[in-house]
Amino acid sequence: MIEDPPDAKWDSFRQSLEVAFSESDQSWLDEGEIRTLLHDACASGIPVEVVRACQNACRSRDGFVDQLSGVVGKRKRRILAVDDEPDFLELLDLNFQRTGRYDFKTESDPIAAVTVVEAFQPDLCIIDLKMPGLDGVQLIDRIRAESHFGNMPIIVVTALLEGTAIDAVTKNNVLHLSKPASWKKLLYCVEEHLRSYKDKPSTGLETIDV
Repeated sequence: MIEDPPDAKWDSFRQSLEVAFSESDQSWLDEGEIRTLLHDACASGIPVEVVRACQNACRSRDGFVDQLSGVVGKRKRRILAVDDEPDFLELLDLNFQRTGRYDFKTESDPIAAVTVVEAFQPDLCIIDLKMPGLDGVQLIDRIRAESHFGNMPIIVVTALLEGTAIDAVTKNNVLHLSKPASWKKLLYCVEEHLRSYKDKPSTGLETIDV
């Protein structure tokens, strides 16, 4: 259990929030559930900028609670993997479930994935590039078109990255992991990507070819 931050630390954190939030949004700061999450964020050393980015990424008060709950560790982080290879998805599902740290979902149809993303509200997506119907680049564009997913971490796992795909990956601030990739390497990238998002979600991440 996270202990309450010292009064001085909380007062400073709260003052920074009031500066960062618009006047119309400040009413959320004193709601019981949100105030508890903000106390946890303060005690954990999560920057005010991260809290503000969570609020910017949401359409509603409930969305803000959900995002902030994930950042402060009150719920498991949600991961969605989209790939047209069922065997690969099955292997990912087995390994992620074994960790016990994530709420993991798979989707083999990239067109259906657009709806799944909206319903599941993932904290991170793992996406293949070469898929029928809607390729990975197009799927990323569709996801990024929704403002509340503008900074969501994305890992592209693909055997080939060239041409327009390179431009798309760079433009969309995603991490590139080449196939075949070991489970240990993928898990490391997931954890580092989520950690970086927790520290600075408003700036995105540089493209990394691992």
